[in-house]
Amino acid sequence: MDFETRENTTDQKVIEEVIKRNCYERKKDNFFLKDASVWLDVGGNIGTFTCKACNSGCSKVITFEPEEDNFNLLTTNVIKNNFQDKVVLIQSGVVAQDNIEEVELFICKGDYNKYRHTIFKKRGRQSVKIPVQNFKKVINEWKPNGIKMDIEGAEIDILDSMKP
Repeated sequence: MDFETRENTTDQKVIEEVIKRNCYERKKDNFFLKDASVWLDVGGNIGTFTCKACNSGCSKVITFEPEEDNFNLLTTNVIKNNFQDKVVLIQSGVVAQDNIEEVELFICKGDYNKYRHTIFKKRGRQSVKIPVQNFKKVINEWKPNGIKMDIEGAEIDILDSMKP
């Protein structure tokens, strides 16, 4: 796989974590990306997980990434690796709440950090409005059998919303 990146950013770090160190698979727990045919990637960043899942043999990845620059690079990387037939790209966030259509995304300061943007207010950060979709509705629509969520703390609210 080959990835476009932004020089001197966390893009290189995420490639190291996901592709080289294989952080989303655990051999000792018998957990492998190939074991799910449809993945939901919430927090797609530049597409490393999405492309790795496609490369591992899954049939579809539905990827949510709300931040515009990350989304554009995610799109580029999916096309560069020829996975566009397996991937649904959605420029949106995912939240636990059922009754909201947009939230503020607080963007990391500076040019280095491209993967720690958050919907939680952070003092001194600029924010942009992003569209969001409800997690339960996303699950019901796409019916994934594998989920990767890396959304800077918002995972907790989503997981709590799934309690019976």
